[in-house]
Amino acid sequence: MRKWICTIILFCYFITAMIVQTICADAESNAIGKAVYSDIDAYINNHLIPSYNINDCTAIIAEDLNDYGFDVHYDEQQRCLSITYNDQKEVTANL
Repeated sequence: MRKWICTIILFCYFITAMIVQTICADAESNAIGKAVYSDIDAYINNHLIPSYNINDCTAIIAEDLNDYGFDVHYDEQQRCLSITYNDQKEVTANL
């Protein structure tokens, strides 16, 4: 019985982690390279978003997601960035 309860708790944890994705900054993180503007087209929900190239990987600025239907919150004390999709939020990106 205890094994089933642990399995259910683990399952709920992974489902929650997939719904609300939180990226926490490492207190002693090192620079990962230079961000260079990219001509690669990146899209969020069929809306073009500016993208950059970092070490041959396409990246976007997290704060830009505010204009694409996401709630972006940075907790200075915990150094933690939370990004959550909000289907009630209007997309205001003008590209």
